[in-house]
Amino acid sequence: IKSDGRPVRGLTVVNKQLFVLRANNRGKLEVYETKKYRQTKTLSVNDFDEITSLWPSLTSCVVNNCLYLSDGCDDGRVYKVNLTTNEQINWKVDGLPIGLSVNTECHVIVTCHDSNEIREYTSSGSLINRIKLTSHVTKPQHSVQLNDSLFVVSHYGPKKGVSLVDKQGRVTSTFRNN
Repeated sequence: IKSDGRPVRGLTVVNKQLFVLRANNRGKLEVYETKKYRQTKTLSVNDFDEITSLWPSLTSCVVNNCLYLSDGCDDGRVYKVNLTTNEQINWKVDGLPIGLSVNTECHVIVTCHDSNEIREYTSSGSLINRIKLTSHVTKPQHSVQLNDSLFVVSHYGPKKGVSLVDKQGRVTSTFRNN
């Protein structure tokens, strides 16, 4: 992958295509084929401006053949790009969405840094669940749902670490850097 000096903010692979989100991308993703990693095109994401983003994030869903991006801004948004139809939608997240993942039900898991929450949305942006994290896990950065009842969450507070959290936001175990 050719580097132009701009840091990479996110990577994801869907159907043998690597999507690269770089700093100062002005709403464009680089698309590479995964055999020889040659850039094949640039994909524009409507209304997405990473220049104003604090912590953008990128993930994908192979089942729905789509990408999800968050702008990482206060009162931020999540953007969905359907890779089959190129249909694009976005929805507002009341908070600072800085980490995205997709669970086994193809729902979008959004980590909200400022409100210390994990939020689960349908692929069309309807809020399904909101998990308020306890004081043992604050300033979350990213979360991944492991199964029906557990999430792994990386966080900065109260100390940097990675914790297992249940659906009620309670910590079941933690690993911390001292």
